[in-house]
Amino acid sequence: MSCHHVELPDGHRAIVCVRGERRRLAKCVKCEQRTADRLCDFMLPNGKTCDAAVCAGCTSSPAPDVDYCPRHAIAPTQATLSL
Repeated sequence: MSCHHVELPDGHRAIVCVRGERRRLAKCVKCEQRTADRLCDFMLPNGKTCDAAVCAGCTSSPAPDVDYCPRHAIAPTQATLSL
């Protein structure tokens, strides 16, 4: 069983343990230092979300439970045009 520490949005910390193969945790696409604990929720033209891995410190949250990566944190019309 492998365990890792996760920082929650409210500042508390949790220990998460999983059984089976240990999967490599993704690094944040912006800082490339911290472990990514959320995915970008920006809706792409194909109907899917961006899903870029982002850490708590680098995310932009325009609404509760919504996180954007740095690329999609800009105005939505600009982000759509840059795809």
